[in-house]
Amino acid sequence: MERLGIIRRSDSPWASPLHVVPKPDSGWRPCGDYRRLNDATTPDHYPVPHIQDFSVHLAGKSVFSKVDLVRVYHHVPVHPADIPKTAVVTPFGLFEFLRMPFGLKNAAQSFQRLMDSALRDMPFLFVYLDDVLVASSSEEEHLTHLRVLFTWLDQHGLIINPAKCVFGVPSIKFLGHLISSEGAAPLPSKVEPENS
Repeated sequence: MERLGIIRRSDSPWASPLHVVPKPDSGWRPCGDYRRLNDATTPDHYPVPHIQDFSVHLAGKSVFSKVDLVRVYHHVPVHPADIPKTAVVTPFGLFEFLRMPFGLKNAAQSFQRLMDSALRDMPFLFVYLDDVLVASSSEEEHLTHLRVLFTWLDQHGLIINPAKCVFGVPSIKFLGHLISSEGAAPLPSKVEPENS
């Protein structure tokens, strides 16, 4: 992370413990235990969308793709005055983040705002943090939509995780919903009662 310019050595008066949390798909994610910093942070109320917000754009769509992005938060620079606040204690010394780390109170809102403002001219996309749904009316249109998205991602240095992507299907699981030409419906496993 230091070599990539995400962190640097620090002499900050701030210091939060470092946690390494398991990722759902295997692997580990370092993040600061920023509970004390988050308690002192003014909340950002920028809305993180719901799939229902995109329902109007699903009408007449029959081809779908899901694109998963890698290390997206690290594309957002931390304001220079706030960099020292991100300092974490590691076995190798104190480090601070130059790019937005996981664990900060407003990280999701900051990234969602960035993606919404950057992709607002692409109504065929639904963006939920690092997951992007592409909805098209035909295979030909879908290829055009994917080219537009991939060109934009390439221009901005965002990387996809091919292992988590699904391309050109008539229905797709996305954020706990089944997306199809019928719209968005909750996955049965998400609405079935648990056995007591």
